[in-house]
Amino acid sequence: MRVGEPVIGNPNPRVNADAENIGYLGHKIWVGPQSEWWVHQNINQKRAAEKAVWPPDPYLILAKNKLLERSRKKSDLVKLS
Repeated sequence: MRVGEPVIGNPNPRVNADAENIGYLGHKIWVGPQSEWWVHQNINQKRAAEKAVWPPDPYLILAKNKLLERSRKKSDLVKLS
């Protein structure tokens, strides 16, 4: 994962329903269609009503992760917890 100014400037982002996206510059695999990030929740009514496609759900993006394994042979596989 490439770490740039967005991460350096905000290493422990606030995770709540109003949080904005942070440009981590890494690859992400979204767990659902972007068009439905906000329509199946009731914690941020404004984004639900707008059927917002951006920013992504902060609980998916800003949650804490820990790198468990990294290898040159497995450069495309990183285990996060």
